[in-house]
Amino acid sequence: MKTISVYALNLPKRQDRLQSILQQFRGKSEFDFKVISVIQHQIGAYGQWRNFVDLVQQEEKKNSEYFIFCEDDHVFTKDYNFKYLQDCINEAENLKADILCGGHASILY
Repeated sequence: MKTISVYALNLPKRQDRLQSILQQFRGKSEFDFKVISVIQHQIGAYGQWRNFVDLVQQEEKKNSEYFIFCEDDHVFTKDYNFKYLQDCINEAENLKADILCGGHASILY
């Protein structure tokens, strides 16, 4: 099975969130999970944006088809299902989508 690259942003001072996100992804071998330190900037959202741009460029160089970008407060719901996630990714590819946005509020049934 091909793993999906996942990058989670974390402020180094937020060790509680680091431990939480590590726990969320523990045992989920379908993901190649990495924690990224947030680029510090006086405008917080700018730092996150720079992280995202850097990751997109990095993944483009690797010719990756896609990757997941999340924050360190991500929580899998009890309804998480890898097959469903893969089906959504496949559908996004069929539609030639650039972005697939997920979360409990935007799950399509």
